[in-house]
Amino acid sequence: MSKKIKSLSQLYIFDTCHAGGVDAIVSGLYDARMSVLAKKMGLHIYASAGSVETALDGYQGNGLFTHALLEGLKNGAAVDKDKSGAVTVKSLGIYARETTREISNTLGHPQTPLMINFGKDSRLFEVR
Repeated sequence: MSKKIKSLSQLYIFDTCHAGGVDAIVSGLYDARMSVLAKKMGLHIYASAGSVETALDGYQGNGLFTHALLEGLKNGAAVDKDKSGAVTVKSLGIYARETTREISNTLGHPQTPLMINFGKDSRLFEVR
């Protein structure tokens, strides 16, 4: 599927139980030629929970991981920890992973998102 998408940067988000199992299939996503392109362009895969974890659902109307991503998009200053003035794909992922871990641990349902980043990071928006 990703070979058919013409975008220079791709982000896949899986907010589902056992989503971390995607790690096992990522290694087979690209042949060597496509792997080189992914490193130059940017391929990002975010999974909401480990391969043996269940993902919290119904947290303020969304899955917990989706909630964390949406909060990061709303509050860019909290995501821009290096004060670069921008929210990037990677910084949003880090924010969502940390927020998901924190909230899930507080709720007694540990959930550890998986972030896989190949290649170039991309700016999503400027922080004002």
